[in-house]
This record gives sequence, structure tokens and C-alpha cells, in this order.
Amino acid sequence: GDEVLDIKADPEFGLPFGADIQVPIWATTKAVRNMQPDGTIPRLIEFRTAAEMLKTFGLPLDGRTYKRMQERFLRVFGATIQHGRTTGSRQQIMRVHYFDSMDLWFTRELNTPPLPGDDFNNNRIVLSESFAHDIERYHPPIELSAVAEWSDAPGQLYFYLWLVWRCYVATKQTAIPLFGRGGVMEQCGAKGYDEHRKFRQMVKRWLGGVKAAWPECPAEVSSDGEYLVIEHGAAIKQRSPRQIR
Repeated sequence: GDEVLDIKADPEFGLPFGADIQVPIWATTKAVRNMQPDGTIPRLIEFRTAAEMLKTFGLPLDGRTYKRMQERFLRVFGATIQHGRTTGSRQQIMRVHYFDSMDLWFTRELNTPPLPGDDFNNNRIVLSESFAHDIERYHPPIELSAVAEWSDAPGQLYFYLWLVWRCYVATKQTAIPLFGRGGVMEQCGAKGYDEHRKFRQMVKRWLGGVKAAWPECPAEVSSDGEYLVIEHGAAIKQRSPRQIR
């Protein structure tokens, strides 16, 4: 059948992009830290001040940065992902999103973000049921400093996140083709590489960046340059990705 993937955006704020990935990563981190003893992820996330998230990613505590973070939350909140498969006359499609509701600091005065130091005790995010269940199933450890450091290098960041997840869920050595259906290029959503040679070079560069942050990363490009060979591993002991700069 034919695969279906459609991402719908809020008409005012547009599609999430680039560093917007910090929003669901931060929400996931908060949820995992509050996981119940039975492994249940709480869907309600509460925090006191916006500065908490800004500090997590080493962002300036100023009005301009607050405004950008506000816009990131709104883009992520407004995005809906539809995915599924069409086989003949049958369509199987699911619709997912990250958050069911938000009640955050900037909703009180949308066009005037609060100044650093303003504190509200009722900041709340309610995770969607599907997102919370996904976190319960898979929450591979990642280095938040890598997410912060690579916020202006989306290709490197997304490859890192994808590889951390693939290694975490791997149960045996697996050779993933770089090209073709189900390959690294398709899974990472890489576009703009007309030549296989150029994408192969980029994968090697990204992998070098990952290994600078995660030396034990169990992934290598095959000798013929056609596969990325991975094994199970968790990125739990990492050096600062600043070493790759």
C-alpha cells in the first residue's frame, strides 16, 4: 500500500521547525522525571516559571527569547500529524498531536511576554494520551546539552535524536541501508541531496558529531558505504558536544 504522512499547522503560527524540537524534548524530560513507580507517565505537567525551560537549554533570560519560546510552544501545540496507509479501497489513518491543552505564562498577555523573574504558579501542559503512552514505551536518555548546542544545526540534531532512539530500541546488530525505502535518508527526512555521495559524506560527518558527544555510540558506516550498522546502546555517558566545534 501507500504510506500517508500529513502534518497540518496552525494557520497563524505555521509548522514547527528547527529548535522547536526543544519543546517536546523538554516536556518529555519533565514527564519522565515525574514518572510514577509503576511506570505511568503523568499527563499533567506543572512548572513555576518560564525561566526553567530557558535555563535548561542555556537560553538568555530576556523578553526576546521569551517571545521566541512562546512562538515555539504555539507552533508545536497547533501541529497535528496524520499518518497511516492506503491499501486498495481501505484507508488506515491515525491523527496525533503533542498536547491537549496549555495554560502558560504568556497566555495572560499574549503580545507582552513577562520579564525575567516573573513567577506564576499555575503553568500547566496536558500531554495528549498518545504522546504520554509513547513516552511510557520509549524514553531513551539524551544529553540536553547536545540539544542546546545543536539548536542551530538541525540536521546534526535530528540525526543524533534518531540514532539515539534507534540504538536504544535495537535488540541485535542491524544494518540500515543509507538509501531506498526505509533507509537512513528516508527515516531522517533528509532532503536536498541529489547525489548519494554527498549524503554519505553528510552521514559520516553527523556520525562524527554524535561520537564526539557519545563516544560509546555503537554505530558505524559499513565498509562499502551502503549501510549504517547499529547495535543496542544507551547514550547515558556523554561528553559536551562543544568538543566538536
